[in-house]
Amino acid sequence: MKALARLLGLTLILYIVAAGYIYLKQRDLLFVRDAHPKPLDGFWLNVAPNTRIWIDRLNPGQSKALLYFPGNTTSDWDDAKRLSKALPHHTLYFVRYRGYANSEGEPSQKAFYADALTLFDAIKPKHTSIDIMGRSLGTGMAIYTAAKRQGGKLLLTTPYDGILIAAKKAYPWLPVSLLLKDPFPSKDFAPAVDEQTRVIIAKGDQTIPNVSSENLIKAFRKKPEVIVLRGTTHSAVVRHPLYLKTLQNFLE
Repeated sequence: MKALARLLGLTLILYIVAAGYIYLKQRDLLFVRDAHPKPLDGFWLNVAPNTRIWIDRLNPGQSKALLYFPGNTTSDWDDAKRLSKALPHHTLYFVRYRGYANSEGEPSQKAFYADALTLFDAIKPKHTSIDIMGRSLGTGMAIYTAAKRQGGKLLLTTPYDGILIAAKKAYPWLPVSLLLKDPFPSKDFAPAVDEQTRVIIAKGDQTIPNVSSENLIKAFRKKPEVIVLRGTTHSAVVRHPLYLKTLQNFLE
């Protein structure tokens, strides 16, 4: 019995240590800053005292704007060039989040939400309309911005209702709902979105479960148009042969 008690005690200690490590390091695990892509033409945006983020700006001078919030993995941040070619009548603003690439500060849900509104307000006087788009992690900022500001259209690629489902899938042995610092609760903001919305889902998405996207879609007061692209995955969806056409048909 003593041996069993010692084993249980050791197991409990290891569990607490592992849970504590995940809690303390969760932002390093969530925000995947794995590359430092070279900035394109753009400008610094002051988002907080002594903190600036870089905004890539493509197709400058257009009356319409597209405010774009990219996905999490910076090695995949080649969306800007493809989008600017597909949407020549939009000035594209591509956000480089705090702590990513050459932007200053540390990443967090609170910081990302605040920076999104700061950028929207900064570019609003320059354009007749501002469409909002997000991919993966960026759909959280796109939905939040659309809920807090009046944009043109809203386009979401592989969105989520919150990151809880994905976190539970990654760490099924942890009480992640109690540990999450940055839940990105998109489902809570969706009912306040008035913009015409299109959602693009990758049928083979292994990163954001389709049920998470479906939960988000149900939360909208005004039902979005849903496009399901088959034969593709979370990362590969932007290279699907119908992806850019789906964007063009909606935004152009």
